[in-house]
Amino acid sequence: MAADKNSSVLPEGYPGRHDLALGAAARWQQARLTRQLYWAEVDAAQANNRQPVHSVSGATAEAAIKEMKDAMAWLEAYPPSSIVGARSVMDVVADILALREAEPESDWYEGDTRKLVVNVRHALDYLDGGMPIGPAAYDEESCGRA
Repeated sequence: MAADKNSSVLPEGYPGRHDLALGAAARWQQARLTRQLYWAEVDAAQANNRQPVHSVSGATAEAAIKEMKDAMAWLEAYPPSSIVGARSVMDVVADILALREAEPESDWYEGDTRKLVVNVRHALDYLDGGMPIGPAAYDEESCGRA
């Protein structure tokens, strides 16, 4: 399903009502794992000199790829609205870059990872620029609490 910015109703099964990007990232990750499961089942069948009649898990590569593309439409349309959402979107970007390196001949992915990074960057603009992150966030001296 393509993302509709004017729609106030999420499609069935999309988690993360408060953060559309978080929910879409979860769906993308789930579809990626389904795709990997399907190919693992195919590899196992071929290793045993069998032709898989159907996937044991019920997974299909085509359905998983379609779900990944649908989730990407949501990720491109909706910037994250939480730190957890931003981190989840960046996890998707990292996975896509890794998959592109591992499967350079594959054309399963259609989308713009730069758009996802820009969405995260714009969402971070609303944070206090002086707010410490990482280990510094837990260091009382750097937080001015000493």
